[in-house]
Amino acid sequence: MKKTRILPILLLIALLLTHVSALEAPTPNAAAALLIERNTGETLMEYNADEKIYPASMTKIMTCLLTLETLHLSDVVTVSETALADLDESGSTADLQPGEQLTVEQLLYCMMLSSANEACNVAAEAVSGDVASFIGAMNRRAEELGCENTHFANTHGLHDEAHFSTARDLSLITLEALKNREFRKIVGTSHYTVPATNLTAERHLTTTNRLIIKADNNIYYDKRVTGVKTGYTSPAGRCLIATAEDGPLSLLSVVCGCDTTILPSGDLQFESFPETEKLLDWGFSSYTYATVLTSLYPVAEIPVSRSAGSNFVSLAPKNEITSLLPIDYDAEKIELKTELISESGVSAPVNAGDELGTVTVFYRGKELGSAPLVAIAGVERATLITYLSPSRSGAQGWFRTVMLILVVAAMIVIIVLLIVRSKKRRDKKKAARQMPEKKEDAPDWFRKE
Repeated sequence: MKKTRILPILLLIALLLTHVSALEAPTPNAAAALLIERNTGETLMEYNADEKIYPASMTKIMTCLLTLETLHLSDVVTVSETALADLDESGSTADLQPGEQLTVEQLLYCMMLSSANEACNVAAEAVSGDVASFIGAMNRRAEELGCENTHFANTHGLHDEAHFSTARDLSLITLEALKNREFRKIVGTSHYTVPATNLTAERHLTTTNRLIIKADNNIYYDKRVTGVKTGYTSPAGRCLIATAEDGPLSLLSVVCGCDTTILPSGDLQFESFPETEKLLDWGFSSYTYATVLTSLYPVAEIPVSRSAGSNFVSLAPKNEITSLLPIDYDAEKIELKTELISESGVSAPVNAGDELGTVTVFYRGKELGSAPLVAIAGVERATLITYLSPSRSGAQGWFRTVMLILVVAAMIVIIVLLIVRSKKRRDKKKAARQMPEKKEDAPDWFRKE
C-alpha cells in the first residue's frame, strides 16, 4: 500500500524536475558559451560571452570567409615556401608541398575539414599577396561585423597572446559566413577527397567536427548538427562552433575553453562535444515558435461615417505573427496595441482589405512583431434615402428621424403650394374666357365708367 502511494509522488517529482531542467539554462563547463536562434538572431543563453578567449582554429572561419568573398572556387593557387614557414610542426596539416597546385575549393576543404594551418597562409597570399596584409583585412572585416573584442595576429589560430576574440564576436563572424552557400556546404561536409595534384596523390580528408561524422563507433554523432568548426590549443582548450536544426528552430552554439578528459578506457574525451550537445538539447526543448496573432479574428473596430449600413467596421490583422517564445510561455501575458489611422474614424465607402491601422504584439514588455489592420468587410456610402433612414441607433438615429419628418413636411408644403398655384391659374384662365369680346356687348354695369 505504501509503495502504491510513493510511486505517483516519485513520478510527479521526476516530471517537475524534467520541466524545470528544460526551462532553466544549463551552466556550461566552459570558459565561455553562447546559444543563438539563427532565424531571429535572439540570444537564448550566454555565459561569459564577452570575456576574452583564444579562438584557436575557429579563426579559420574568418580566413575562409575572406577567401570566398575574394576568389573563385575554380581559381588555381600555388603553395609557396613562405606559406609553410614558421608553423608549429605538431599543428594540424594537410601536408601541402611547396610548388603544389590545387584549386581554391580544394584548399578550403583542407583548411576547414583537416584544419590545415598551412592552407590558411596559402589562401592569405592568394587573396592579399602576403600574410601580413591578409591579417589586416581580417581585423578590418571583424570591425565591420561589429566585433568589439577581437584581434587577429595570424590566419590559422595557433597561439599568440595578441590573437584573441570572444564567444559573441565569433558568433557574429560565423553568422556572416553562414550566409555564403559554399561556406555552408564546406563546413557541413564530413568527408572529402582532394584529387591528385601535380605533386601528391589524392588526399582523403575527414572533418574534425565529430558531431557530423555518421559512423557506428562515433558516440558524438548528432543528426541535428549541420556544421561548423572545432578549435584547440593548450591555452585555448577545446572549442567548437556548431549549427543545428530541429523542426523550425535553427541554433548556433559556441563553446570555448572546454576540458580534455581521460576516460577509464584511456580514451580522450573532448568536452566541447558533450557541452555543445547539452546546449542544443536545452535550446530545442525550451523554445518553440508560437502563433501569437492570427488573421482569422478581428482585434479592433473603427467608426465609419456616411455609411449605408453599420456605423463601424471590424479590423483584423492582415497577416499572422509567429514568434520564438519559451515553451512554457503564458498566453495571458501577450498584449496587443492597436493604432488606427484616425481615432475619429473614416468615411464610407470602405472596401474589404483596406488598411486602416496597425497592431503590435508584446510579450512581457518585449515587442514580438506588428501587422497592418484591414477591414474585414466593405461598407457602402449612403445615398439620400439611406442617409435619412431611421434604422439607426442612438443620437444619430433620432437626428435622422427628425430630419426625415422635416423633409416629408417640407415636401407636403411644396405640393400644397403647387396645387394652390395651379388652381389659381386655372381660375384666371376660366374668367378670361367668360369676358365679352366687345365693350358694347357687355352688361350695363361693366360699361359704366
